[in-house]
Amino acid sequence: MNLREQCPVSLQFAAVNELTINDLIDRIEEQVKSGNRMVEEEMRSTNTRVQELQQTKTRTDEELRLTEARIDELNLIKKRVEEKWKMTKTRHFARLKRIFEAGNCTSAQRNLRLEFRHKISQPILTGEEIKGDGNTFIEVALIDAKGNVVDTDPEASVDVEIVVLNGKADSWRADDSTVGEFKDKIVQEMEGKKPFLAGNVCLKLQRGVAVLNNVKFRNHTIKMKPPLFRLGARVVDKIFDGVHVKEAETESFTVEGYRKKYYRKHKTPSLSDEVSRLINIGRGGEIEKRLQEKNIYTVEDFLIQLLINPEGLKRIVNVRGKKWDTTVKNARACQNSKRMYCYINHQLNIGVVFSVLGEVSGLYLKTHLMLKSC
Repeated sequence: MNLREQCPVSLQFAAVNELTINDLIDRIEEQVKSGNRMVEEEMRSTNTRVQELQQTKTRTDEELRLTEARIDELNLIKKRVEEKWKMTKTRHFARLKRIFEAGNCTSAQRNLRLEFRHKISQPILTGEEIKGDGNTFIEVALIDAKGNVVDTDPEASVDVEIVVLNGKADSWRADDSTVGEFKDKIVQEMEGKKPFLAGNVCLKLQRGVAVLNNVKFRNHTIKMKPPLFRLGARVVDKIFDGVHVKEAETESFTVEGYRKKYYRKHKTPSLSDEVSRLINIGRGGEIEKRLQEKNIYTVEDFLIQLLINPEGLKRIVNVRGKKWDTTVKNARACQNSKRMYCYINHQLNIGVVFSVLGEVSGLYLKTHLMLKSC
């Protein structure tokens, strides 16, 4: 009898079932792995598609942005063309009106001129805004033959350019110069450098007037020898038919380095100013060194010493006559402060209250302080 015949039927069935279950489990696991691979493949395909769609969207958004920018640019061009066309029509109508009013059907020349309406405040330092006398803004105006500002005709809104002119030709006058001569006087920019002027040098007249705003000379301007210049103003647009606009120019001036402001004298110094700000006392000079050796560093120190020991201070400064008087006058012109000084004679128990300029402000008698009424 063989082994199969010897085994009970139940054991044989169990063995068969065990083989069948293991095989089934293997098949199921294979199907699961296959399904997972299909899912992963589908996910990769989906992700690739999503990336493609995102790239497409990005390109579409960029194209849309460029299109909108182009539309804005075209609208701006359209607006400028319309303004130019409107201005041109207005100019022609204005010219025709002048021709008929003049009773001449062939020509009617109109002479206008640009004019700087303020003198330039000097000295001019690089990096500092160019201002007019009294720290005012400089205006450029369009003037007619009668000296009036042109504020109604179409020319009253033209564009004006501010240029740098050679200041050495003092014999040259803007009133007598031609357009070609004016161009010859424009200072050529230095190779590899930015323009001499920084800021808004292209102005647009508003009712015939424009204001220079934040226009400065750059530092390399002082490399020109000598750094002597003028400012010029000319119309940017083509000269209108029948209208001639004369260029404007300022007086000559010298441009200095911005460091000069640290050496500049003050007509009305402050108490905290360095003593070298005073007239006749140079920064880093022998007089300043002698003063500093005596602990006199500021205008306030100078004035205190002038009250305490004027003759000793005069010997330290060692200038005579008018120069000494000028230095003292300059120091006394300082902006006074509310700070007061007091000298008390403790033996007599009296004292005097005074300002740094030596002005008596009150008296101290025993325990009472009597201040001078304003």
